[in-house]
Amino acid sequence: MTAFLVSLSIAMVLTSLFAFRHDNWRRPRLLAAYFTVFLVLEWVAEAYLLPPGAIPLEVAYVCFPLSFAFAAACYAMHRYQASIDR
Repeated sequence: MTAFLVSLSIAMVLTSLFAFRHDNWRRPRLLAAYFTVFLVLEWVAEAYLLPPGAIPLEVAYVCFPLSFAFAAACYAMHRYQASIDR
């Protein structure tokens, strides 16, 4: 369960960074594919390549708030750009 939570948090933060950096919030399929690829890669790496406990649960405690912060920043940037375009 810990491996899945850490993988989920890392995939979420990478996806939110990608959406924020490249302004891809309007392409949900691309974001879902990006998220799925990183979730699977991270989960497989933790299950088969890394030793048990190599990435502790505290990483998830950091990555989840970061992903929500970047998602909020992406939303705020979208709102700001919409207000400028009027």
